[in-house]
Amino acid sequence: MIGLGSSEAELEAFRRGLAHGQRSWVGLTLPWNTDLRGWQLGGCDLSRASLRGAKLDGATLAGCTLTEADLRKASLRGAILVRADLRGADLRGADLRAADLTKADLCEADLVACDLRGAVLEGMAVSFACKAFAGVRLDGAAVRQLYSLILLTRPDDPEVACALETLRTVLEAPFDQRVLLDDRPVDRGEVSGG
Repeated sequence: MIGLGSSEAELEAFRRGLAHGQRSWVGLTLPWNTDLRGWQLGGCDLSRASLRGAKLDGATLAGCTLTEADLRKASLRGAILVRADLRGADLRGADLRAADLTKADLCEADLVACDLRGAVLEGMAVSFACKAFAGVRLDGAAVRQLYSLILLTRPDDPEVACALETLRTVLEAPFDQRVLLDDRPVDRGEVSGG
Protein backbone atom coordinates (compact mmCIF):
# COMPACT_ATOMS: atom_id res chain seq x y z
CA MET A 1 0.00 0.00 0.00
CA ILE A 2 3.03 2.30 -0.10
CA GLY A 3 2.31 5.29 -2.26
CA LEU A 4 -1.47 5.02 -1.99
CA GLY A 5 -3.42 7.94 -0.55
CA SER A 6 -5.78 7.20 2.32
CA SER A 7 -8.89 7.11 0.11
CA GLU A 8 -7.18 4.87 -2.48
CA ALA A 9 -6.09 2.56 0.35
CA GLU A 10 -9.67 2.53 1.61
CA LEU A 11 -10.89 1.60 -1.89
CA GLU A 12 -8.44 -1.31 -2.02
CA ALA A 13 -9.54 -2.45 1.45
CA PHE A 14 -13.17 -2.14 0.28
CA ARG A 15 -12.50 -4.37 -2.73
CA ARG A 16 -10.74 -6.99 -0.63
CA GLY A 17 -13.37 -6.89 2.11
CA LEU A 18 -16.22 -7.35 -0.36
CA ALA A 19 -14.39 -10.31 -1.90
CA HIS A 20 -14.29 -11.86 1.59
CA GLY A 21 -18.00 -11.19 2.25
CA GLN A 22 -17.75 -8.11 4.48
CA ARG A 23 -21.02 -6.13 4.33
CA SER A 24 -20.53 -3.37 6.94
CA TRP A 25 -18.86 -0.23 5.55
CA VAL A 26 -20.20 2.51 7.83
CA GLY A 27 -18.39 5.82 7.20
CA LEU A 28 -16.46 4.53 4.18
CA THR A 29 -14.78 7.30 2.14
CA LEU A 30 -13.94 6.57 -1.47
CA PRO A 31 -12.16 8.86 -3.95
CA TRP A 32 -14.18 11.13 -6.23
CA ASN A 33 -15.27 9.30 -9.43
CA THR A 34 -14.59 5.83 -8.02
CA ASP A 35 -15.73 3.35 -10.66
CA LEU A 36 -18.15 0.85 -9.11
CA ARG A 37 -20.22 0.25 -12.24
CA GLY A 38 -22.05 -3.07 -12.12
CA TRP A 39 -20.77 -3.95 -8.63
CA GLN A 40 -22.89 -6.24 -6.47
CA LEU A 41 -23.33 -4.32 -3.21
CA GLY A 42 -26.74 -5.68 -2.18
CA GLY A 43 -27.29 -5.73 1.58
CA CYS A 44 -24.21 -3.62 2.40
CA ASP A 45 -24.33 -1.04 5.20
CA LEU A 46 -22.92 2.14 3.67
CA SER A 47 -24.36 4.51 6.27
CA ARG A 48 -22.57 7.87 6.30
CA ALA A 49 -20.33 6.68 3.44
CA SER A 50 -18.80 9.31 1.16
CA LEU A 51 -19.41 8.20 -2.42
CA ARG A 52 -19.35 11.64 -4.04
CA GLY A 53 -19.16 11.44 -7.81
CA ALA A 54 -19.01 7.63 -7.68
CA LYS A 55 -19.90 5.77 -10.86
CA LEU A 56 -22.50 3.21 -9.73
CA ASP A 57 -24.25 2.72 -13.07
CA GLY A 58 -25.95 -0.68 -13.17
CA ALA A 59 -24.78 -1.51 -9.64
CA THR A 60 -26.94 -3.65 -7.40
CA LEU A 61 -27.64 -1.83 -4.14
CA ALA A 62 -30.85 -3.68 -3.26
CA GLY A 63 -31.45 -3.71 0.47
CA CYS A 64 -28.45 -1.44 1.13
CA THR A 65 -28.39 0.92 4.06
CA LEU A 66 -27.25 4.29 2.73
CA THR A 67 -28.57 6.50 5.54
CA GLU A 68 -26.90 9.90 5.52
CA ALA A 69 -24.57 8.74 2.72
CA ASP A 70 -22.97 11.44 0.58
CA LEU A 71 -23.89 10.61 -3.01
CA ARG A 72 -23.59 14.11 -4.45
CA LYS A 73 -23.04 14.04 -8.22
CA ALA A 74 -22.96 10.21 -8.16
CA SER A 75 -24.06 8.38 -11.29
CA LEU A 76 -26.57 5.63 -10.47
CA ARG A 77 -28.04 5.14 -13.95
CA GLY A 78 -29.91 1.86 -14.07
CA ALA A 79 -28.83 0.99 -10.52
CA ILE A 80 -31.01 -1.40 -8.54
CA LEU A 81 -31.96 0.26 -5.25
CA VAL A 82 -34.98 -1.88 -4.39
CA ARG A 83 -35.75 -1.52 -0.66
CA ALA A 84 -32.61 0.58 -0.16
CA ASP A 85 -32.59 2.83 2.91
CA LEU A 86 -31.55 6.29 1.71
CA ARG A 87 -32.99 8.28 4.63
CA GLY A 88 -31.13 11.56 4.96
CA ALA A 89 -28.83 10.75 2.02
CA ASP A 90 -27.35 13.65 0.07
CA LEU A 91 -28.27 13.00 -3.58
CA ARG A 92 -27.81 16.55 -4.84
CA GLY A 93 -27.03 16.44 -8.54
CA ALA A 94 -27.10 12.62 -8.64
CA ASP A 95 -28.07 10.86 -11.87
CA LEU A 96 -30.70 8.21 -11.07
CA ARG A 97 -32.07 7.84 -14.59
CA ALA A 98 -33.72 4.44 -15.09
CA ALA A 99 -32.79 3.39 -11.53
CA ASP A 100 -35.14 1.00 -9.74
CA LEU A 101 -36.15 2.65 -6.45
CA THR A 102 -39.07 0.30 -5.76
CA LYS A 103 -39.91 0.50 -2.04
CA ALA A 104 -36.76 2.53 -1.33
CA ASP A 105 -36.88 4.94 1.61
CA LEU A 106 -35.83 8.46 0.62
CA CYS A 107 -37.37 10.28 3.59
CA GLU A 108 -35.42 13.45 4.31
CA ALA A 109 -33.03 12.73 1.42
CA ASP A 110 -31.77 15.81 -0.40
CA LEU A 111 -32.84 15.42 -4.03
CA VAL A 112 -32.00 18.93 -5.26
CA ALA A 113 -31.12 18.85 -8.98
CA CYS A 114 -31.18 15.04 -9.07
CA ASP A 115 -32.26 13.34 -12.31
CA LEU A 116 -34.99 10.72 -11.83
CA ARG A 117 -36.19 10.46 -15.43
CA GLY A 118 -37.21 6.90 -16.21
CA ALA A 119 -36.71 5.78 -12.61
CA VAL A 120 -39.10 3.29 -11.05
CA LEU A 121 -40.57 4.91 -7.92
CA GLU A 122 -43.27 2.41 -6.99
CA GLY A 123 -43.82 2.22 -3.25
CA MET A 124 -40.93 4.60 -2.60
CA ALA A 125 -41.11 6.55 0.67
CA VAL A 126 -40.51 10.30 0.43
CA SER A 127 -40.65 13.04 3.02
CA PHE A 128 -42.79 16.13 2.78
CA ALA A 129 -39.87 18.56 2.86
CA CYS A 130 -40.43 19.51 -0.76
CA LYS A 131 -37.51 21.92 -0.87
CA ALA A 132 -35.65 18.69 -1.57
CA PHE A 133 -37.40 18.53 -4.95
CA ALA A 134 -35.98 21.79 -6.34
CA GLY A 135 -34.49 21.18 -9.76
CA VAL A 136 -35.39 17.48 -9.80
CA ARG A 137 -35.74 16.18 -13.36
CA LEU A 138 -38.58 13.72 -13.88
CA ASP A 139 -40.38 12.35 -16.90
CA GLY A 140 -44.16 12.12 -17.09
CA ALA A 141 -44.37 8.62 -15.59
CA ALA A 142 -42.13 9.49 -12.62
CA VAL A 143 -44.09 12.68 -11.90
CA ARG A 144 -47.29 10.66 -11.77
CA GLN A 145 -45.71 8.00 -9.52
CA LEU A 146 -44.22 10.55 -7.11
CA TYR A 147 -47.38 12.63 -6.94
CA SER A 148 -49.49 9.52 -6.35
CA LEU A 149 -47.16 8.34 -3.59
CA ILE A 150 -47.53 11.61 -1.73
CA LEU A 151 -51.26 11.89 -2.38
CA LEU A 152 -52.01 8.34 -1.20
CA THR A 153 -50.24 8.73 2.13
CA ARG A 154 -52.53 11.17 3.97
CA PRO A 155 -54.44 13.36 1.50
CA ASP A 156 -56.35 15.25 4.23
CA ASP A 157 -53.25 16.12 6.28
CA PRO A 158 -52.41 19.86 5.98
CA GLU A 159 -48.68 19.02 5.61
CA VAL A 160 -49.49 16.73 2.68
CA ALA A 161 -51.67 19.37 1.04
CA CYS A 162 -48.82 21.88 1.41
CA ALA A 163 -46.31 19.37 0.03
CA LEU A 164 -48.51 18.63 -2.98
CA GLU A 165 -48.92 22.32 -3.73
CA THR A 166 -45.17 22.88 -3.44
CA LEU A 167 -44.48 19.85 -5.61
CA ARG A 168 -46.91 21.14 -8.26
CA THR A 169 -45.14 24.48 -8.29
CA VAL A 170 -41.58 23.15 -8.24
CA LEU A 171 -42.16 20.51 -10.92
CA GLU A 172 -44.44 22.77 -12.96
CA ALA A 173 -46.63 19.71 -13.53
CA PRO A 174 -50.23 20.23 -14.64
CA PHE A 175 -52.43 17.98 -12.46
CA ASP A 176 -55.11 18.23 -9.81
CA GLN A 177 -55.50 16.38 -6.52
CA ARG A 178 -57.47 13.45 -7.91
CA VAL A 179 -56.49 12.81 -11.48
CA LEU A 180 -53.17 13.61 -13.08
CA LEU A 181 -53.70 15.63 -16.21
CA ASP A 182 -50.18 15.02 -17.53
CA ASP A 183 -50.91 11.77 -19.38
CA ARG A 184 -48.52 12.34 -22.23
CA PRO A 185 -46.59 9.22 -23.27
CA VAL A 186 -43.03 8.98 -21.99
CA ASP A 187 -40.58 10.10 -24.64
CA ARG A 188 -37.80 7.45 -24.78
CA GLY A 189 -35.30 10.17 -25.72
CA GLU A 190 -36.23 12.00 -22.54
CA VAL A 191 -35.37 8.92 -20.48
CA SER A 192 -32.04 8.13 -22.07
CA GLY A 193 -30.97 11.61 -23.11
CA GLY A 194 -28.63 13.88 -21.16
